[in-house]
Amino acid sequence: MFSAGHPRTNNPRRAVVLSATLAFGTVGLGSLDASRSNFDQALGLQLQVLGEEHRDTLRTMYELAITHYEQGRYGEAEHDPG
Repeated sequence: MFSAGHPRTNNPRRAVVLSATLAFGTVGLGSLDASRSNFDQALGLQLQVLGEEHRDTLRTMYELAITHYEQGRYGEAEHDPG
């Protein structure tokens, strides 16, 4: 997917936006495995670029927890990534 140093991104924030957009898009398609993977990557970038208290990072944490919950991964849904 994208990383903060990806050659097609001019800056790390663009990589964050693209990664999060892909994650939210896969939710709409109903693919929980793909959604979880994409949210994991988006969260990693957001933590690195935006920090753990940024509203976008918090939203991704929430969506990732919901995805874990919907898959029956209750322990992971409660996990604190920080």
